[in-house]
Amino acid sequence: MRKLTTKGFYESFMVGATKKAGLILMIKKRLRLRAKRTPNPF
Repeated sequence: MRKLTTKGFYESFMVGATKKAGLILMIKKRLRLRAKRTPNPF
C-alpha cells in the first residue's frame, strides 16, 4: 500500500510541477512578445 501511494503521490507531484513550468514558460513568452511589440514592458 505504501509503495502504491508514494508512487501515485510522486507522479501527481511531477505532473503538477510540469504544469507549473508550462504556465511559467507561457507567461514568459507572452511578456517577451509584449516587450518586442512595445518599448515599455508594462
